[in-house]
Amino acid sequence: MVGVLIPELCGTVLWINIKKWKEKIFLIENNESNMTEDMLCWLLRNLQAQGILEVINGIVMGKPPFEDKYESYKNVFTKVVSFESNRPELPILYNVNIGHAYPVGIFRLGINYEINCEKKSLKLLESATL
Repeated sequence: MVGVLIPELCGTVLWINIKKWKEKIFLIENNESNMTEDMLCWLLRNLQAQGILEVINGIVMGKPPFEDKYESYKNVFTKVVSFESNRPELPILYNVNIGHAYPVGIFRLGINYEINCEKKSLKLLESATL
């Protein structure tokens, strides 16, 4: 299953309990704003501090809206997830056309997916339609 980060909800009563993040695939994407590398680092460190990076099964990162962010965002993921959080084995599928990227890919939340880093693929394990 996929969880979505909405930073404004972190720490509020609307935020998801850590138990509900267990074994989920975490979906993160940037809208059209030019998010700084520091902001992405803060978001990932916030997830680390909450223990979320310890319990999830993978991350799917949407395509950065600005090409110059491609490598720098990837470096932030490596720094925070692999080194600071000590999760170098955590699958991260990066640069995916989801959310605000074009062409737009849509992920149904609440169903099971499988990340295959070797094939650079995300496979639906159940129907995406009701």
